[in-house]
Amino acid sequence: MPSLRLIREKEKTRTGEEDLGGQMSFLEHLDELRTRLIRSMVFVLLAAMGCWFISDRISMIESVSFFLRRRV
Repeated sequence: MPSLRLIREKEKTRTGEEDLGGQMSFLEHLDELRTRLIRSMVFVLLAAMGCWFISDRISMIESVSFFLRRRV
């Protein structure tokens, strides 16, 4: 486990540009948010359509499991 002194020395050797490496502008954040929202909406719609097409199988499994639980 590195000592605190070694960690501080590594922090001192960083340049200013390395410290700013992960920063994005406000518009870049909005663009990233928009992309993630669109992807998640597409996934939710695809999952809902998939469940719609197999809803009869889902309901059959549900009714069989309910029947088996009531029987025991």
